[in-house]
Amino acid sequence: MIKIKHLTILLGLIIVLQGCGSGGNGSDIDTSGRGCGSGWNTDVVRDEFWDVSFREPCEHHDVCYETCGVTKKDCDDTFYDELKSVCEDTYPDESGENQRIACLAAARVYYEGVSSAGEDAFADAQENCR
Repeated sequence: MIKIKHLTILLGLIIVLQGCGSGGNGSDIDTSGRGCGSGWNTDVVRDEFWDVSFREPCEHHDVCYETCGVTKKDCDDTFYDELKSVCEDTYPDESGENQRIACLAAARVYYEGVSSAGEDAFADAQENCR
């Protein structure tokens, strides 16, 4: 039986990869080195979709990784909290419940991505920390 966590991550991944809603043409993909995604995944990991912008939490996460003496877990956990806040602030009431659920699923995908595959990015950033 598939766990709810796996379904949430799968749903979020499908949403993120498809670039649903406004901005789906790829024009809002960040390629400047800050924001969501880096290197090989810049074309996949979007800063914005629908009415949601994850750019600020992604920028904060980049800065956190570059801060001397922080732990990766603290950066990743703060990142996830900020992503969830964006979803809750963007869709605060019942009329946006489905969008909020999908947004929270995408937030979970972003979090799982950095927490499970961000070791190299964290190590690289710590080498040049400030």
